[in-house]
Amino acid sequence: MITLWRGILYLTRYELLIAMGIAYSWMPTMLDIYATDKKHLKQLLPLVKYLRSIKNLYDFDKNAKKIEECLVKITPVINNSIVGTSKVLHIFSPQNIPIIDRNVLKGWNITFKKYYKKYPDLRLPMNIPVTTSRQVSAFMKYWRLLFLFKVNTKTKSIRQLEEPFYWIGMK
Repeated sequence: MITLWRGILYLTRYELLIAMGIAYSWMPTMLDIYATDKKHLKQLLPLVKYLRSIKNLYDFDKNAKKIEECLVKITPVINNSIVGTSKVLHIFSPQNIPIIDRNVLKGWNITFKKYYKKYPDLRLPMNIPVTTSRQVSAFMKYWRLLFLFKVNTKTKSIRQLEEPFYWIGMK
């Protein structure tokens, strides 16, 4: 999947647009890009490259504030949606950036609901929040929890961890 792009150091706005189109081609909603012009879209490229560089819990915790800032800047451009943003970013780094959507959240809540009293930090929202800041906050929490599980289960990728939540949520 990554072979479409020339690596982590080089990314064009056209490749970003292609990724947006791919992500929204499997979503039940139309893609709206809220970039003011080509320059605005080009300003997102370093943010996407930066997020692609987050590969583990240490990177995530060390750079949480910058990650959040990047997501807050990118999300409003990509349909004002963390769902779309996570899918676009996942295209560029499928092993390390998770997808969040209603099926994943439903699967997560089905899986961990019985543990919420003892471990309240496991709780994620039942639905995607409305405001960008709350969307980003929920995604950041989910991403971090997956990195924690990756460490504790010695799993090779976040993708391996998140996929079962999707299928559980689809039921």
